[in-house]
Amino acid sequence: MLDNIYIEDLKIFARHGYFDFEKENGQFFYVSAKLYLDFQKAGRTDNLDLTVDYSKACEYITKFMTDNIYDTIEAVSEKLAESLLNKYPSVMEVEVRISKPEAPVDATFKNISVTSRRKRHTAYIALGSNEGDSLKIIEDALKDIDQDSSCKLIKQSTIMRSTPYGGVEQNIFYNGAIVLETYLEPYNLLEFLQTIEAKYKRKRDIHWGPRTLDLDIIFYDNEIIDDEKLTVPHPDMAKRDFVLEPLRELAGYYRHPILRKTVNELADAVGEKHIIRK
Repeated sequence: MLDNIYIEDLKIFARHGYFDFEKENGQFFYVSAKLYLDFQKAGRTDNLDLTVDYSKACEYITKFMTDNIYDTIEAVSEKLAESLLNKYPSVMEVEVRISKPEAPVDATFKNISVTSRRKRHTAYIALGSNEGDSLKIIEDALKDIDQDSSCKLIKQSTIMRSTPYGGVEQNIFYNGAIVLETYLEPYNLLEFLQTIEAKYKRKRDIHWGPRTLDLDIIFYDNEIIDDEKLTVPHPDMAKRDFVLEPLRELAGYYRHPILRKTVNELADAVGEKHIIRK
């Protein structure tokens, strides 16, 4: 259970809106933010440095609202939530409500608002490439991921070489894994990673075939997802030493939420070996 600091209806004059006159004339917005964190130690010691200074947080929110201009309050809410998480590492989750009582709507209403709730998630991503300048592609793709405001690269494994999996004749692979902190929910993370793959000309013409870049979600927190769009944990990971060995470097004691075995145990049990030990 986390504590929270609640800033309610901070009144800010800003210029967000779809119409040009909204950007030109501006209007008042009311911003509410809940910052979820553990401030038990701050409460026990009466030490402001161990919590979030709500006065400075109000200043930060005001500056964000006035320095940026967005067409929709959905974007304002999303970007502000991400920005607060990036600003305050001790905050594990935020809830942001943007109220627009002067919205140009031909109706009688008291208020229009949107609310975003975002939290820190941990995702383990497997990397693979065997077309083009694979090492450069992987390096550049990781920079792209880390530069996105919704993601932070926490740790990266060694890049390893492996023989192809699945019986398709092709080049040697380069494989690795990363630990990623992200505010994206699973399906949005999948879409984001596929956008990065597309940037590097990833094609899906041949099952288990060659690719310039492969980014697979192996674990996402301890969630279990299984539908036509996404399966997490990755369904074939327990058979692939080129996934498990890089993961072992990062989180050998991470326990598979379905198989109830650690990454170390799964890596030790793999029968068919593909990692090139040279």
